[in-house]
Amino acid sequence: MCSFIEEKYDVNNFSQLKYVELRECCKNAYPHFVDWWNMQAGGRVALSFYEFIGNNKISEYISELECKLNKKSKPFKLYLDMVYTGVPKVLDINDKYIIVTPDGYFNLSRDWWINKLSKLI
Repeated sequence: MCSFIEEKYDVNNFSQLKYVELRECCKNAYPHFVDWWNMQAGGRVALSFYEFIGNNKISEYISELECKLNKKSKPFKLYLDMVYTGVPKVLDINDKYIIVTPDGYFNLSRDWWINKLSKLI
C-alpha cells in the first residue's frame, strides 16, 4: 500500500480505533484489501483509470459556467469519494461532498454537474 498511509495510521494494529471489535475486524480485513488493491486489475489500477478518463469533464463544465456567468470561478472545494460498493450510484451528501460508484460517476449528466458546480462557483 502507500507508505504515507502506513506512516500515518497504525495499519498493523489499528490502535486509533476505539472499539476492539472494529479494530480486530480491520486487522483481519486489511491484508485482503492490500491484496485486492495491488492486483493487476485491482483497486489502484481501476481508480487511476477512472480518474484519468473522467478528469477533463469537470474542468470543462467549470469553464462553461465561467463563460455563462462572465466571471472567473472563485476557489472552492468539492470532495468526491469513489467507492466500489455499499452505496447507490450517487450519494449527494451536500453542496461540497458526493460519494459515487464508478458507474454513478460516469452516468452523471452535464446538467447534474452544472447544477452542482453552480452552487460552488
